[in-house]
Amino acid sequence: MKSLMTTFDYQDVRLRPLTAADLPMTLAWRNGERTRVWFKHSDILAMEAHQAWFDRYAARDDEFMYVIESRASGAPIGQVGLYALDTDKRECEGGRLMAAPSRVALGLMSQAVKAICDWGLRHLPIDRVYCEVFKDNVACLRAIRVAGFQRRSELADLIVLDLPSAIGIRADSSFVVSKAA
Repeated sequence: MKSLMTTFDYQDVRLRPLTAADLPMTLAWRNGERTRVWFKHSDILAMEAHQAWFDRYAARDDEFMYVIESRASGAPIGQVGLYALDTDKRECEGGRLMAAPSRVALGLMSQAVKAICDWGLRHLPIDRVYCEVFKDNVACLRAIRVAGFQRRSELADLIVLDLPSAIGIRADSSFVVSKAA
């Protein structure tokens, strides 16, 4: 299903498939003090471990990672993904949301979350996207709530939020994703 991945625009963001050339940049973001604390495995990663993760990701057909770029500047501003695709349950998890440290205040992450969820609801055999977010991760919670996610439950130190298609972006006729020029 990775063949479905394409570069596309939504409002002020462009999403493009993650490539091996992006790994030094995304590793720096992921290892940043403000970001890595929000991963379930928050140790600092070496490039070899990050490359091994990417190799496993590239071989899978149920994970979809995108680099988020500002349409105004073309600069990479973050990463977002859909993964844990379950075709029997018709759902997947959204996340691996990271903002470039110098771009945190741009307010574009909700747009990227909306864009990837719409892409997933349109192109994958799913009816629901969910996220698991640490309760204290205020910035991520804000971004996904603005994107339309609603609280479903709590698991230990995590909040589980849903974006079912019934309340999701696909039903919003004002949301249109266009292929990048």
